[in-house]
Amino acid sequence: MIVSYEHGYIFIKTVKVAGTSVEMALSSYCGPDDVITPVHPRDEVRRGLKMRRPQNFALDPALERAYADAIDRRDFKSIWELFRELEKKSRFFNHMSVAKIRREVGETFWRRAFKFTIDRNPYDVVVSKALWKIHDADFSLVPDDAVIRQAIDEAIKTGVPNIDKYRIDGVVAVDRVLRYENLNADLASIADRIGVDISRRLPRAKSKSRKPDQTTARLLTPDQRQRIAERYAETFDLLGYLRTLDPID
Repeated sequence: MIVSYEHGYIFIKTVKVAGTSVEMALSSYCGPDDVITPVHPRDEVRRGLKMRRPQNFALDPALERAYADAIDRRDFKSIWELFRELEKKSRFFNHMSVAKIRREVGETFWRRAFKFTIDRNPYDVVVSKALWKIHDADFSLVPDDAVIRQAIDEAIKTGVPNIDKYRIDGVVAVDRVLRYENLNADLASIADRIGVDISRRLPRAKSKSRKPDQTTARLLTPDQRQRIAERYAETFDLLGYLRTLDPID
């Protein structure tokens, strides 16, 4: 998540929509007073090589400095330990809802800032969550279809729709919802609002968790699609995705 006072925007980070890649690209153009929240420790080391590090997010400045120092040292063990501690001691954090962001930045900046986020076809969001969960636990694992379907069932059961991150009291509270399926063009279309065109500068964070043959159409059973259509009904309605049970890839 990024709050850019320098460029007058707020990026609300949702899940499984290339949000980490967008955040990493944006961080390269942030000013010293902007808020940049931590990303997954594996991506943090990569961001620290060429991009601005997390800043102005923690309640404890000393802890934030220790985290930055660990990134500079490429000390993965310390990054993980501090990442977990900072989850409990931060004013701003990674997947923060718009309601909490609004309280923290105050009404004056909230009203004038350009607020944007990204969302995606819910069928793909759920499958992406399931595959990431499997590979996050063991990146070398080659799961069979039964393991994947179990992970998808769990993702349907526990997943929170992205729409809940960018609504307040049931009302969409951002100026623009970019589409994952059209991300480069959508990012280019808002370049004048955020002060930079990052559409051709996105790093490929977390892009190896899905294999080429693991398409949504092949992995989802009809029952799983039906449950996703019901659980994510408001997203389908808002963004116009089809609830079809025909192949969607």
